[in-house]
Formats: sequence, structure tokens, C-alpha cells
Amino acid sequence: MLTKIKELINVKENIDELNLNVQDNNKTISELKNELESLKKELNENNKTQQEFLKNFRDNLAAIKNLREELERNDNILKNNTENLRNQIQEGLYKRGFPVG
Repeated sequence: MLTKIKELINVKENIDELNLNVQDNNKTISELKNELESLKKELNENNKTQQEFLKNFRDNLAAIKNLREELERNDNILKNNTENLRNQIQEGLYKRGFPVG
């Protein structure tokens, strides 16, 4: 009879210990759930920021492409004008009797 009582006390102690473990695990799970929700919100904010960045990047890329094309056109114009000016100077020197070569 005494051994049965001791066994029951041991069983109760084991159950109490298990209950404490379950409570600790529930607390840990709750904390992890909160942390996961926080990370989810941060991830959503980062995704929005990234989408906005990509949109601005694409817009800027198009503007840079247009500027590059304009710069190439202006470079060609400058080269043509330089060539024309050199030809005019050579022609003027030739008319004045200077050797052109």
C-alpha cells in the first residue's frame, strides 16, 4: 500500500513536471509566433521598398538610355562640325597661298 502511494506521488510529480514543460513550450511558441509575425511585416515592407526601387531604377535606366543616345548624337554633330571647320580653315589657308597638307 505504501509503495502504491509513493508511485502515485511520483506520477503526480512527473505530471507536474510535464505540465511545466508544456507551459514553457507554449510560452516559447507564442514568442516565436510573435517574432515570425514581426519578420513577416518587415519582409512585406522590404518587398514594397524593393518594388519601388526597381520601378525607379527602370525609369532611371530609360532616362539614362535617352541621355546616352542624345550624347552620341551631339558627339556626331561635334565631330561633323569639327571636320567642317578644319576643311574651312584649310580652304581659307589654301586661298591665301599657304600650303595645306
